[in-house]
Amino acid sequence: MRNRLPFDSDMLNQWKDKIDRNIPTPLYYQLKLLIKDMIESGQLAYGDALPTEAEFSEALDISRPTIRQCMQALVAEGYLTRQKGKGTFVAQKKIEINYIAKHESFHEIIRKNGYTPFTRVLSFQQIDPVPAINEILQLPADEPLYALVRLCMANNTPTLFTESYTQASRFPNLLQYDFSKDSLYATMRDVYHSPVAVVRREVGAANAGPTDASMLEIPKGRAICMVYNLAYDQQNRPIEYSISRYRSEFIKFTNYMKC
Repeated sequence: MRNRLPFDSDMLNQWKDKIDRNIPTPLYYQLKLLIKDMIESGQLAYGDALPTEAEFSEALDISRPTIRQCMQALVAEGYLTRQKGKGTFVAQKKIEINYIAKHESFHEIIRKNGYTPFTRVLSFQQIDPVPAINEILQLPADEPLYALVRLCMANNTPTLFTESYTQASRFPNLLQYDFSKDSLYATMRDVYHSPVAVVRREVGAANAGPTDASMLEIPKGRAICMVYNLAYDQQNRPIEYSISRYRSEFIKFTNYMKC
């Protein structure tokens, strides 16, 4: 976040002129729309500091509780973020993922939202059976696995930390592929003739542990979005299981349905 500097007094005067006290629309809501419009138009950018409640109140001649109500609404909607002892800042624009209704790769989602994607493979190896994972994949208890761990970035910001597990004997020589560039599902389909037909997806929340916090560059204990995927092939056999952790301040999950 940028250091707090004196806010543009001309801008505050413009806001004061635009607030109409003679209409029934609440003052906090009018101010909220002004700030929201400036963020969406790019006049206020990620990391920009906003005035304090006292500065807002004095410049706009609006009570501090009304200013506070406006700020709380913008924080709740993801436009602003507050840092204790530092102030209120314009938040990072969230990446929208329609993750419930359809499957898209991370790179597709990131590009669609105007960011540059990058994936780094942290480890990719054959491992001994993991009882819980083998059970999920409906594999014998002694069946070795491939474990693929990746960190995915949006504009060089760590956004997704994910681990994927597959049956090693079903995909011989899978270790030769570079999944910082290649798609795991596309490789399964094109090379091994095992396309993913259905994905069972669970979305939840958790507090970041030490490893998650380190990978995603967030404080330990911060809320993160958890996504658990179990992919099935055309014969309805589990083919891949993944556990993904998303930075909640950058990601929002949406779903659209006909009514």
